[in-house]
Formats: sequence, C-alpha cells, structure tokens
Amino acid sequence: MFNFKKLISTVGIIPLLSIALLSSGCSLLDASVISKTDAQQSGALSVDERAQKVTALLKETEQLIVNGTSTQHLQLSETKLNEIKAHLEYLPTSYTTTSVEVERKSSRRRRSSSKRSRSRTKHYDVDVETETVYDDKYAHLRAKAEDLNQQLENKKEWVTENVARIGQAKQYAFAAAKASQKPPHPVETWEAIEQFWYKATNELERINQGEPGYAEAQKLLPTYQNNLKVIQYRMQLEANATDTLDDIYNRAESLAQSPPTDRESYILELQDLIKQLKTIKPGTTAYTDAQKLMVSAQKRLKS
Repeated sequence: MFNFKKLISTVGIIPLLSIALLSSGCSLLDASVISKTDAQQSGALSVDERAQKVTALLKETEQLIVNGTSTQHLQLSETKLNEIKAHLEYLPTSYTTTSVEVERKSSRRRRSSSKRSRSRTKHYDVDVETETVYDDKYAHLRAKAEDLNQQLENKKEWVTENVARIGQAKQYAFAAAKASQKPPHPVETWEAIEQFWYKATNELERINQGEPGYAEAQKLLPTYQNNLKVIQYRMQLEANATDTLDDIYNRAESLAQSPPTDRESYILELQDLIKQLKTIKPGTTAYTDAQKLMVSAQKRLKS
C-alpha cells in the first residue's frame, strides 16, 4: 500500500488515475535528488544545454582532428574529447514511466450547515507500476564521439610514424655529414654517403601534403635533395678522376717501355699526357698524384 494523500488531494477524487513520469532514468521519488546532484556537478546545465554543448564540441574537435598537423593539435583534440565524454555521461540513455492506479474503497460525505468548503474522508488502494524504457535520444552524439576518438587514435599513429620518419631522416643526414668530413674520398665512400642522403630524402618524401609533419619535412627536403646532388657530383668527379689517372698510368708505362724512335713523337706523347692530367680536378683522390705526374712530364719536355 502506498500513501499518495497529498497527490490525490491536489488532483481530486477519481476512480482511476494514470500518471506518466518522464525522467533521466529516475522515479518521482529520486528525481529531485538526481537533478540537484547534476546541477552541483555540471554547473547547473540542463540536458538540452548539455546536448548543445556536446554538439558544438564535436564540431570543434572534428576540425582539429581533420586539419591538425601537429602534436599540439592532437593534444587539444584529446582534451576536447575528454570534455565531450564527461558531458555524455550526464545525457540519459533511458527514462522511467510510472503508472499510479488509485481505487476508492469507501467514502463518506458530510455537509455542514454553514457555507464552509466540503470536507471528505478518503480511503484508497494504490498500485504503482514503473517501467524503464531504453530510448537513447543522444545515441548519434555518442556514436560521433566514438568515431572521432577512433580518428584521433589513427591520427596519433600517423603522427608517430611521420615523426619517426623525420627522426630517421635526420639520423641519415647526420651520418652522411659525418662521413663527408675531410675529403677527398674514394668512390666507395662517396657511394655510402650518397645512400645516406638518398635514404634521408626518401623518408621525407613519404610524408604527403596534409599529413602531420609535412611542413617540417618540406623545410628539410630541399637541403637534403641539394646535398644528395652535390654528393652525386663529387662521386662522379672522383670516378672520372680515378679512371683518367689509371689510363694515364697505363700510357706512361707504355711510353716508358716502348718510347718513340724520334723525339718529336715523344714530345707529342708527353704533351698529350699533360693535357689529360689537367682534366683531373681538385678535390679528388687522384689530384695529388696527377700533379706529381704533371711535374715529371714537364721536366722531361725540357730535358
């Protein structure tokens, strides 16, 4: 048995009373308690206000995730998502309907001789039935938040990969710069250095426009590409100088073993060797030897 004396005295005597209470998953008795707690913990935002707040935050967060190109953007996105999740906890996923059936057992009326209001004595049987209805009106907001959370996780992995690529590119660049010190170097060394710069540029080129780290990669890429071209030029210069010097050694050895019978032919051979020696550029391992051979050839011309 349930006493609804105050409630019934307000609505009057009726054989059958049905009342539907819609609430955030709470009954009539605890609705005020929940509402008070909610107001204290959430800045007194109503459910509608909170839903509007979530909608606005979702739009802001989506823009940050989609357009974000730095870890700072993603950190701010995560902060906003946490705020969204906190708000969503207060949005109801169900409501409770309460039906009250009031049946009059007996009544007795008494009229007074004066004009005072009628008084009544009431006796009722009251049956209360409650039902929880699961109807999440904000499921689309929760789904959007989950989708953005997944996008954020994917973007984090993306950022991690690209940050690693940039870091790896810098390591290759450092190794190339270190190996390039104190030239000249043989072709094999230049080839190793070329590979370092090639790998460095390749790592940066894998970061596409719009991806996290793209701006930093674009700042580094022109320098790395230019260094790669310089090394390739030095490598080719070294290869040419080495081949030329080897050819000059072979010709000089042949000239020494089988000199021409007349001096004029001999002088022409020496002049051609000197001309070839002059093609060997400074900055190559062959240059020093080429200069020594040139001095020797010039002395022979004068002898």
